[in-house]
Amino acid sequence: MYGQPGSSEREVPSAARSGLAKAGFAVIGFTDIADREVIPNGDVTQLNTKAIGTLLSPVHRLPDYLSLLTHVEQLAFLRAIPTLTSIDELPLGAKDGQPDLDLAAPLGYLGISQGAVHGGGLLAFAPEIHAAALVAGAGRLSAILIHQSSEQLYQGLAAAVPSLQHRQLYAGLSLLQLGYDHQDPQSFAPNVYRTRLPLGSANRASILFTEGLGDTMTPLYASRSEAVALGLPQLLPHAEGVPLLPSIASPVHANVDAATSAAFFQYVPKGYPDVAATPGCVTINETEGHYCAQIAAEAIRQRVDFFVSALAGVPTITVAP
Repeated sequence: MYGQPGSSEREVPSAARSGLAKAGFAVIGFTDIADREVIPNGDVTQLNTKAIGTLLSPVHRLPDYLSLLTHVEQLAFLRAIPTLTSIDELPLGAKDGQPDLDLAAPLGYLGISQGAVHGGGLLAFAPEIHAAALVAGAGRLSAILIHQSSEQLYQGLAAAVPSLQHRQLYAGLSLLQLGYDHQDPQSFAPNVYRTRLPLGSANRASILFTEGLGDTMTPLYASRSEAVALGLPQLLPHAEGVPLLPSIASPVHANVDAATSAAFFQYVPKGYPDVAATPGCVTINETEGHYCAQIAAEAIRQRVDFFVSALAGVPTITVAP
């Protein structure tokens, strides 16, 4: 799942060709409700302003479509996957009478940006998912709003309420978060491993969680607080050490329990102060971590190796050379 509007149509095929599909995986894209219905034109600031405006209306509560309904749709789709045995479209133009999907293979989840935000909550409710990579995205909603567009939000609201002060905006965002906590994906992070919900299975996905330093879309304090809430160790070598996260060396295998592996890792864009850039991030035309963690060759290889290892049983997390 990707986090940009229309990205299931634009980014998923490109990412699949360079990564999972190239490695032989069946890849299906998923776009959340907000991106499909609220801002199909891709204006993230407009989404944030609409969310705040809805909250300020005296006749509305915080709309569940921002996250809760997306989780419901994702879970419904997971439950529908076993019905896809009749799909036979390959080879294109010459169907061979064989199912295209191996439904006995384990399921994986790749969430990038907003997809990673949603994935952090989904995994608490989805024992069907065997392995998950969460890339450059984490809650909480108020943290993301402040990090991405606090001044634009202030200017938009001040146009309607000229007496609004910055401190009132931040106080309001705190109240917004209280109204959103029941569906904020990060609220459910402790339920992934630490306090597992009674879902009929104790299995939970192995997690490779990566951040990019200098991310302008997801604040590092959001990513790192989610890693702490999940109870992940930080994979060596550290780009920046994260307090409260223990260190762990590669390869990481069955460190959560006998069937589950999990770790947090970092990518460094070129130009980031006082830290050497990840080699693959130097060769791409990006100077911030949000995209470096997505498309650096090392990041793609790390995710593919992780998902390939999951096919054989307990996934293994390594540092791509």
